Amino acid sequence: MQAHKRRAETDAIMVGTRTAHLDNPSLSVRYWYGKNPIRIVLDGNLSLNTSLHLFDGSVRTIVFTSLTHSSSDAVEYITLDYKADIPPSIMDVLYKKKIQSLLVEGGKQLLQSLIDADLWDEAFVEKSSQKLNF
Repeated sequence: MQAHKRRAETDAIMVGTRTAHLDNPSLSVRYWYGKNPIRIVLDGNLSLNTSLHLFDGSVRTIVFTSLTHSSSDAVEYITLDYKADIPPSIMDVLYKKKIQSLLVEGGKQLLQSLIDADLWDEAFVEKSSQKLNF
């Protein structure tokens, strides 16, 4: 419930390729009142299946990739140089789009890249009694 409240309070929410693939998250506000955040996914090689919830068209989605791909009304593809340090490039794009708050629900790799680039303000830790099977 707390995660959905936080989602309602932010402009955008971001995950990486692995989290999107393993969890198939909706990244929406389902158990709280408020506006759904823009969904952001990093998919350098466009390897994600477009049948995932992220691509269902219900919420605006931005995909950062190294490949060129045409956008639609609901899904915008933004090409970045993945050989460069991409976290600052992502933040530059989000700033230009007037996205002022970003919640990252990523895995180890995405979170560590943002920590290493000193691009974080707060960390929230959610605990669960459920065992995750990876």
